[in-house]
Amino acid sequence: SRSRPFPCPTCPKRFLRKQDLARHEATHTRDKKFVCSGCGTGFARQDALGRHTKSCMFNK
Repeated sequence: SRSRPFPCPTCPKRFLRKQDLARHEATHTRDKKFVCSGCGTGFARQDALGRHTKSCMFNK
C-alpha cells in the first residue's frame, strides 16, 4: 500500500495527492448547498449528495 503523505488538518483522512487533499478540505469549509430531500443532510459537492442519496434509508 502506498504512503498517504497529505493529512487533512481537520479530520483523520490522508491523501496521496495534494490536489485530492485540497478538494477534500472544501468539504469542511464550503456551504452545504446540496441537501438530501430524504433526511436533510447537507453536502458541499453534488457528487457527494448523489452517493448519499443512493444509500439514504429515507429516500427508499
